[in-house]
Amino acid sequence: MKIATKEGHRRLKSNESPGDLVSSSETFGARLYKILGGEPARTFALRANLTPAAFHKYLKCQSEPTRPVLNAIAEAAGVSLDWLLTGRGPMHKEDVLLVAPESQAFTIKNLEGHQAEFKLSPKLCHLPILDLHSSCDPSVFIADDRVCAVLSASRNWIRQKLDANPDDLTLVLVDGDSMSDTIKPEDIVVVDRSKVVSPCDGIWTFFFEAGVFIKRLQFMPGKTIKVKSDNPLYEAYNINSDDSLRLLGRVIATLPFKGL
Repeated sequence: MKIATKEGHRRLKSNESPGDLVSSSETFGARLYKILGGEPARTFALRANLTPAAFHKYLKCQSEPTRPVLNAIAEAAGVSLDWLLTGRGPMHKEDVLLVAPESQAFTIKNLEGHQAEFKLSPKLCHLPILDLHSSCDPSVFIADDRVCAVLSASRNWIRQKLDANPDDLTLVLVDGDSMSDTIKPEDIVVVDRSKVVSPCDGIWTFFFEAGVFIKRLQFMPGKTIKVKSDNPLYEAYNINSDDSLRLLGRVIATLPFKGL
C-alpha cells in the first residue's frame, strides 16, 4: 500500500510509524472528529471493532494508531486511507478514481413523454431493496434472487435525509400487517446494519427460528428480549438472546408508496 507524501507516493519504511506521516496542517484527531459527524465516538469505536478508550486517545492525539487500526477506521468510516493519514486528496474512497469509468447511458422519458439520454453518475451509491418474505436462510442476508429493485442516490443526499452512512444501509420490502400502522404492508424500510454493535429499544430486522422478522424489540434486564407488534391484534412474547436470535439491523426510516 502506498502512502501520500509531499514528494508523491512512497512505501512506508520499516522504521517509520503511521503517525510519522500525519499532516501537520490538520491533526489526525481533527480528521477523526470530521468522520464522526454526529455519531457518538463510542458507537463508532465499537463499529470499527476498537475499544472506546483507545479511540478516545486517538481523538485527543494522545496515542498513535497502528496500521491495522488505521485500516479499520478507514473501512468503518468509508474514507480514503491516504486522506486519513495525511489529510491530502479526496476524503471519501469512492471519490478516488484512478481511471474514470465510462458512465452507462439510459434512455428515459421526461414528463412530456419525450425520450432523453440519462447517464448514471459514478458518484451515486446503490441501495438494494430486498423482498425477504420467503427468506429462510440465516447465512445470507442479501441474495440476487431477493433484490426486487435498487435505489440510487448521492451519498450526501442519503446522509442528509437519513443521518446514516450509506455503506451501512439496506432497504427491505415489508410483508404482513403486524407492525401497522407504523409500518404498513408493501412499505419499504431502511435498515441500518451498524446499529447491531450497540442494540437499543426500537424496531429491528432480525433472524429467528428460520425466519426474518421486523418487530419492535425491548431489551429487558438479563438476556430477555420482549418482542412486540404495533398492531394490537398480535400478542407480545419474550425470547432469550441466547436463542437463535440474530439482529440484522435497526429500522431507521420508511419509504411508503401510497396511491392517490
